[in-house]
Amino acid sequence: MKIYICRSRFMSQAQAYAIKLHIDNQKREVRAVIGTRLRRTDDQSAAFMVDDVDYFELASTVIRVSELRASRNWSDRQVFSCAYDWKLGRWLAPFPQYVYSQPFRFTAYEMNQMFKVGQENSLIALNVPFADSAFDDCFLTVNLHPTLGGIVVDGEASSDILNLGYDTHDETREMVFPSVQVSAPLVARVGQPLAFSLQVVDGTGHPLPRDAEVHLESVNGYCPKPRVRTYQGTAQAVVLPLGLEAGDTVRLKAGFKFFPALGEAQVTLTQ
Repeated sequence: MKIYICRSRFMSQAQAYAIKLHIDNQKREVRAVIGTRLRRTDDQSAAFMVDDVDYFELASTVIRVSELRASRNWSDRQVFSCAYDWKLGRWLAPFPQYVYSQPFRFTAYEMNQMFKVGQENSLIALNVPFADSAFDDCFLTVNLHPTLGGIVVDGEASSDILNLGYDTHDETREMVFPSVQVSAPLVARVGQPLAFSLQVVDGTGHPLPRDAEVHLESVNGYCPKPRVRTYQGTAQAVVLPLGLEAGDTVRLKAGFKFFPALGEAQVTLTQ
């Protein structure tokens, strides 16, 4: 499992916190411990060390992928965000980020700002590229302050701990998550069914031979099949230009269940 570290300027500076992760590939679990340099009691022993500095445990949590997979929120391109509530002194249960952001078409960061979730500090996120992704194919994003604290990881090789240089989870996962490209002829005759091609791609636009359920939205025209399943990463979609005339345009948007409209293409109708 890959772990992507984000050094975010938006994170709290109140305490120099650090995080320890233990990846259990057999149980398909991730245990997270948050610690600070301050002892809670005089006899409290250090939970872990980062850069030769002792950190003392505040709280721990376990992300059980088997439980998340059993929920109706598990889907292609989904994020389960884990926040630490500094006021309550505990981890909050993982919540499916895009289930809440999807109705407003917010990014994860925009949703945090709107609903003040960011005040609780979203520290860790389990990111699911595809609904059928194995545990190892999922990845973690971890938010740390740019200069305070650090991270220790048990159960994965150091080569799996990466930093793409972005501020937040949201920017980092955009480079790793799958997307959908839509293509179609620029023009088509009035009254003829319009054929659109769909291709699952990676964050840099390269085709992926991975299958997913693609959700479709049409702007003008009628899309008789609003959901299609790709085969080796590709699929076809048809839009019927009912009631439209020359000069009108038809757009087809494609995405995933909780993250729609990742790609689109437009066709102009002619005589």
